[in-house]
Amino acid sequence: MVGFLMSEELENLDELDFQTDTLELPKIPHSWMSVFAGYTAFGFVMTAAVLSILQYTASRPFDLLSLSEQTARSLENFLTSHNIPPDLISVSNPTLYEESEAHYYLHEYSVQLPKSVDPDALERMLNQQMRRNELNVSDFIDGGVKKGVIVSYGEFVFANVRLLSVNEAPNYDALGPPPSKPRDSAASDINLPTVQLPIINKAALPSPPESDKSPEDSLATSAPPADPPQPKKATYSGWVPANREAPMPQNATNVADDIELARVPSQEASNPALIEPKQAVLPTTVAKLAIIVDDEGYGGALTETILSLSPKLTLSILPNTPLGTEIAELGFEKGFEIMLHMPMENTYDGLRHPGQLNTNMSEREITHATKDALKQIPHAIGINNHTGSKFTANAKAMALFIDTIKALNLYFVDSKTTPDTRAYEISKAFGLASAERDLFIDHDNAVKEIRRRFKEVVSIAKANGQAIAIRHFRPNTASVLGELLSTLEAEGITLVHASELVQ
Repeated sequence: MVGFLMSEELENLDELDFQTDTLELPKIPHSWMSVFAGYTAFGFVMTAAVLSILQYTASRPFDLLSLSEQTARSLENFLTSHNIPPDLISVSNPTLYEESEAHYYLHEYSVQLPKSVDPDALERMLNQQMRRNELNVSDFIDGGVKKGVIVSYGEFVFANVRLLSVNEAPNYDALGPPPSKPRDSAASDINLPTVQLPIINKAALPSPPESDKSPEDSLATSAPPADPPQPKKATYSGWVPANREAPMPQNATNVADDIELARVPSQEASNPALIEPKQAVLPTTVAKLAIIVDDEGYGGALTETILSLSPKLTLSILPNTPLGTEIAELGFEKGFEIMLHMPMENTYDGLRHPGQLNTNMSEREITHATKDALKQIPHAIGINNHTGSKFTANAKAMALFIDTIKALNLYFVDSKTTPDTRAYEISKAFGLASAERDLFIDHDNAVKEIRRRFKEVVSIAKANGQAIAIRHFRPNTASVLGELLSTLEAEGITLVHASELVQ
């Protein structure tokens, strides 16, 4: 029965009409080759557009208007903060330059410098300040004569600064070296021993007690005594590490260094220094002179000149400078003695150097900063301070520093950038091999003054048996130093490294 029903249903299926529509796929509008060609063309168009944008951007001038204005404000703040009154600073209306490479303002300044401001020291500090802002400072030459400085950003000049003495009217044609001062009398031509013309520091050298002496006795005392009276010894009450206490050395008469503050005049700049004989020197004894060359690290023609001179000079090189490491290596190969010119905090907050030591540093921070600086100046066997009028006057800060460098077996020379320095006495208290400079050769950058002060330091060496002088990387000093060194042998002076004069 079941089979009959199934056969009947199968027969009915034959009668059914299955109507189906043919399924047609949509046709591709373009071939794969056409699609590839289209994308390729699109890529070329986009590339051309990007290149056009880049070309436009590259040809578009830089907008340096804001930067040039900020530079002008920074320059004006620098000048006024260095004791130049605003009424001595004249500035013209800025000139707008719309060049194809950049748009910027050029500012023209005329600055009358007070007598207390050293132009060379001012330029040196301005150079350091501008470099931190990636700006350049170069000489402003007009008619073959240097008349100031140029502050620029690459090839774009933002400021021309003309420097005049305070007594000159702001006449640009009047610029030039200051007129020589007339001599008071013919006696100024006599090269008297400087010990006969002292600058008395009353605090350190009290006036001698009155005494009843015959004229003969007074005449006898006019000659240098065999055992000169010594100033009182200082009493050190500052911080001292355990087992380091020792008697303090004698006080010394100190003067300010122009590299520290351009606005601070130094007694040394115009008057002979007081010479205090350290010991009696036999006439047949050959005196020794060490000359430390400060502030190296930037290279250039001055460096080449110095490295061509006697290797008995001592090079003191600043850390964190472009070529400090390379110059230390080259100087050592040539036989120069290498020192680290360690930057230290000064009383003027606007004058700072990267990596300087500050009075608020801990012992660990001072040690770290000192070791970091030494890594940059290879072959350094001694240290002297760069600026540091505040740091060297702080007994605790100096004690921490001296304790650090004694552990490194280095010597120290106090540059004496302040009358209040404690550096040398604390060095002696710690038993560190140390010394202090006697004279700055180029405090005044005039060639005539450099020659006079070189003769003065020769006199100091003869009187004391030895002397330490400091000079800086300045064109005038470099131009005459070779000539001056050649006169030492005839004077009975031997040029030595600074390490030979520390005790």
